[in-house]
Amino acid sequence: MPDQVPSASTNVNNPFTQLEAYDFSKSKIFKTSNRLIDDIKNSVLFLEQFSILNLPAVDYATQLSLQYQNRQINESFKLVLLNNPLDFAPTVSTEQLPNGTRTVFRGLIVQDTVHGIAISDIPVYHCRILFKSLENEILCSKHQFFYFSDDCLSSSDHSDLVIDYARISKGEITDCKDDLKPSIVQSCPNLLDSTNYICRKCHKVLRIEIFEKDLSNEEYKQFELNEIQFRYSKTVSADPSLDVSNENDVNKIPSQSECLWTLFKVLRGPLSRDPEELEVKTLDVNHEILNIHLDMDIFEKCLFFHKSADGSYLTPPLFSEYGIYEKVVRESYIRKLLEVVYLGTICPNNPGLKRLNQFAQAYWFNDTGSKIFHFLKEFDSTAAIEWFGGLRYDVLERYNPALTTLVSANYFNNKLICGSYSLLCESDPQNTPKYFDALRDIGLLRQAPIVQEFVAKEASKNVFSYRDTMRNYQILGIDTSSTDFPTLSDDEILKFYKYELILANSESSYDSLRNALSSIADYRKSETLQNYLRTEPIHNIDQAYKHFDTPQSIEDDVLITAFQFKKDDFPQAATLYDRALLTIAIQRKSLFLWSYITHNLDYLFKSIVASSSKTITDVEDAYKYLGCDSLATDFQVVTIFQERLIKDPGIDVILFFYSLVVIEKSRSSKLIGKFLQTGVVDASFLPLESSPVGLNNIGNTCYLNSLLQYYFVIKPLRTAIQDFKDILPSSEEEFNSIADYSKRRIGGRTVGYKETERSFQFVYQLRDLFHELIHSRRIAITPTKELAYLAFSPSTDEVQFHLPEVQKTRPSITESETGMSDAPVPELSPVAMDWSSSIAYPEPSCSHHEESAALNSPDESSEFIHSPTKRKLSPQPSTEDLNEIDAKVSVTNAEPPTVTLPKRATTAVALIGNDQLENALELGRQQDVTECIENVLFQLESASKPTSLDPDDQEQNDLVKELFYGRTKQILQPVDKETKENISDSSVRTKVERFVSLLVNIGDHPKDLYDALDTYFTEDLIDLDDGQVKRSLTITELPKFLQIQVQRVQFDRERGIPFKALDPLPFHEKLYMDRYLETDNEKLILKRKEIFQWKNEISKLNKRKDEILVPSSHSMTPRNALIATKEFLEAQKELPGDIQATESTLITLQKEIDILNNELQTINSRLSELEEKCQHQFDHFKNTGYSIFAIFIHRGEASYGHYWVYIRDPTRNIYRKYNDETITEVPIAEVFNFSEANTATPYFLVFVREDLEDEVEPLKRELDSSPTTEAFRVSVEELD
Repeated sequence: MPDQVPSASTNVNNPFTQLEAYDFSKSKIFKTSNRLIDDIKNSVLFLEQFSILNLPAVDYATQLSLQYQNRQINESFKLVLLNNPLDFAPTVSTEQLPNGTRTVFRGLIVQDTVHGIAISDIPVYHCRILFKSLENEILCSKHQFFYFSDDCLSSSDHSDLVIDYARISKGEITDCKDDLKPSIVQSCPNLLDSTNYICRKCHKVLRIEIFEKDLSNEEYKQFELNEIQFRYSKTVSADPSLDVSNENDVNKIPSQSECLWTLFKVLRGPLSRDPEELEVKTLDVNHEILNIHLDMDIFEKCLFFHKSADGSYLTPPLFSEYGIYEKVVRESYIRKLLEVVYLGTICPNNPGLKRLNQFAQAYWFNDTGSKIFHFLKEFDSTAAIEWFGGLRYDVLERYNPALTTLVSANYFNNKLICGSYSLLCESDPQNTPKYFDALRDIGLLRQAPIVQEFVAKEASKNVFSYRDTMRNYQILGIDTSSTDFPTLSDDEILKFYKYELILANSESSYDSLRNALSSIADYRKSETLQNYLRTEPIHNIDQAYKHFDTPQSIEDDVLITAFQFKKDDFPQAATLYDRALLTIAIQRKSLFLWSYITHNLDYLFKSIVASSSKTITDVEDAYKYLGCDSLATDFQVVTIFQERLIKDPGIDVILFFYSLVVIEKSRSSKLIGKFLQTGVVDASFLPLESSPVGLNNIGNTCYLNSLLQYYFVIKPLRTAIQDFKDILPSSEEEFNSIADYSKRRIGGRTVGYKETERSFQFVYQLRDLFHELIHSRRIAITPTKELAYLAFSPSTDEVQFHLPEVQKTRPSITESETGMSDAPVPELSPVAMDWSSSIAYPEPSCSHHEESAALNSPDESSEFIHSPTKRKLSPQPSTEDLNEIDAKVSVTNAEPPTVTLPKRATTAVALIGNDQLENALELGRQQDVTECIENVLFQLESASKPTSLDPDDQEQNDLVKELFYGRTKQILQPVDKETKENISDSSVRTKVERFVSLLVNIGDHPKDLYDALDTYFTEDLIDLDDGQVKRSLTITELPKFLQIQVQRVQFDRERGIPFKALDPLPFHEKLYMDRYLETDNEKLILKRKEIFQWKNEISKLNKRKDEILVPSSHSMTPRNALIATKEFLEAQKELPGDIQATESTLITLQKEIDILNNELQTINSRLSELEEKCQHQFDHFKNTGYSIFAIFIHRGEASYGHYWVYIRDPTRNIYRKYNDETITEVPIAEVFNFSEANTATPYFLVFVREDLEDEVEPLKRELDSSPTTEAFRVSVEELD
């Protein structure tokens, strides 16, 4: 450079020694002048991320558009140039160079709106734009600028345009006095961004530099109003000669702009000083104006003034002293001055100030870029100024990503845009697909034939759309931002595709995935992908069933029959039906269907296995793919298969099945073979420790067995019962003296000594049963009838107990096992409640198909429930039976075996007569299952000591409350009778209650469980004596185990009999309770209000619909009455007689019919819309989740039937059916069978909180290692 300011070191190997030597083919970035000038003002938006000046526009076009879509207007920036000429600080300056001219534009990048921002926080950036032009430069109608880095500039251009600010800031300064070096370093700007572009047509070189503002935010704080006030007060108080009569007069305190004006004059001095002038003007340090307007530290700290030896005056810097660095220091002053002028122009006057802002009168800034565009002399400079200044186009139009990508402006003609596209593709061919998308978008936006024809021509050249290609890969779940998709293998693509199929949940999603894969297959010309598509299952499961004209509830064997019929009737569609069957097999994960496909559709199975490229060649491959060891047992292999089949979304289901087939053949395993055929594990092939123990039916008490199994699998409850070793106080007086017992209340009442005593005995019985369920070597055990008695009979019914004497020898079978002895049998038959008492002779139980039951019976129906003839219990077997027993077990009465039995000091004998026991069982048959649950839980609580007492009602808190109890809150809010809005100053009644289960009514015909719960918790209007109120019910506290009772038994008042409603009540494995919780979430509250309004509207619409469709007293609906009348009158027209209707009458009748039809159509449409809204109103509220755990089932009618329970094992994610003594794994389709014809319906549902699934442990087995007593008991029970 002529002024010899040090430039950056040049690349010695740089081949470019002159302008003509630039190789534009190596530049990958092309931009128009419009794009470059616009990038300057937007560069500060991305400084912390990247430099848009040095990137192709395609890389930031979308982000730039989003900036303007999402940012507030005061967060956007503009490029401004001072419009007033200042000789000492020119906005534009031109210098002659040996090989041309250098023109410098000095501008500011400032925020659009600064209202409300303190002056010290206003963002200001400096922009320095340099152009180097040749002496005889050709006139360029539209510049074509290409990017070149600093290293690629010719040595001449580098020297003329680039200053090495980094070296100066490090203090690497030569040819200068040492005392001036700090000023030079401080004058060096903080360079934030820079770039270089060269026009290919005229060889004009453009350099852009972006700097931080020169004076820091801290320095500008001296111009805050409070600082000015402080300096004014300080100066006035220090000088008594000043007028202080009214120092708070706003017209005496300087304004911000006045203080800045003073700084402006200080800066102007050194800049405007004539170098030939010998006299140097100094500043008086004690000058009142200076001390009021400025912080005097700024002179030495920032402006390089020197203080005299006596400290009385300040001397400004002389730029000429800095030698070759003069321009560095001068440019620093110019930047400071431009900052001050800009801030001065935007400073508001103080309120009430009479003096005007001198800056606003003298200076103004231009934000249209007119000086730059006029300098470039392009043919469209006027339009460019209007575009850049925002005078013609909306901001979002200007930043259309397609236009930005093609470095174009809205006013560009179509040919110019196509030309930009061609230049971009030429310089940056790898982004051609993106430029193609942008051009296509512009063609669609403008509906321009020229552009559209150009796009079609490009497409004919096999130019692919980047967006379409990337969208196809993204549809398959491939991260296109980090994956080089052309290098992906076909197998990798298929892996992504199959994973996305697992997540897809709609027909459009499936179609989209398949279309994407098909397009990729064509793009890649992949035979592997195309073969996979030919054998791919149908992804719309509804469509698969539709091909067979069958419902989804169809059994596997019936489905295969339908499949065979379809193939026989329509052989031309055989491949489609094969794919449909495969689809259903995958969806059901049905081993039965897989087995059929393997043996009957071998080509299909082999094709799919082959296309996946993971062929299982031997048993080792099978073990590896299945994820198990070859030493695993058959049951372990099946368990691993089940767990991964359900839980691992990444597995190939078909290969997974095939792996199991290979393993089964290798082992010749009956267990695995049966599993492959049926899909469930046959318990008969399982070792005892791998299957739960069943419970024998002791007579019409199936739901008790279900409850006992249910409580057993709840780990914390089971553990508490197993560990129960408490001993009841020996007397009632001692009992009452213990505060835990005397003060507590359970269920709102006190619990006496006798109730507590029987509760202790109930827990002992339950403990013994649980012990057997864990340790027994039998498939099923028999609960004692004493346990059933205590479970069914009301807890208030007293039971007499006495402790048995300890036997030192094993009693004979006659005395112990049969209860027989030489002594006469007493009227009451005591039974010792120790663990040996579980050996009992069960009486013949009722058939599973006709058990007497009272399923959730309402009070009205109790008298109609059928009670079977009572059978007299026979505790004593006949003599013949005893003789047979003696013979089978080979035990003589003379020498009974000596066996030491464990003594339990807390076990007593219950004195229960046969009639009492039979009455209790009969009561159980008539009880609602929830009554039994409440009775069981009450006794569990009664036997437990409280962990604490509720301070409000002394209710006992314990494990049962913790596990099963929640709280609801009911609010009665008075509302206005007309508007139904809340009355603000009214008295609101609130009631908080505990609940152990929620009751949902099938009689309301809910669509699903959510719909039923919505009805339970709905807001409704109630008329009370003192006016109408809105009743709302919410949950304030949820239990760990959420129990929901389904009220299915209804009462037919016309026939006077109860009946069971069989309506399906669909539910899912997950239940989210957020919508029913007490909350202050405004969004949730608003959604509840919307539901309330929608349901009120639904009620009104249904009422109106009934008025139209429900027959009147004449057994005809109003609509049908009109139709019948019209038809009658039309018929009379054909017959002679006096009854003749005019044409106008018939027309009127038809109009009325049409009105009703249209109204019905409108009602139905609105009902569908409202129901759809209600169904999805809370879809996004899923913070409080529960998982299904137990489903209690009843099959039969209101007064008879059979009970069982499905319990989910979360460890293996399987369902077991607990059907008395039989426990089997069942497919999920059986559990979630909501078909209309299914009479086996859920009546009690239990969900466990999502984070507590580990507290459910259905399989708890520790086989007893002491065979002596156990073997004896097994041999006896096998005789039953």
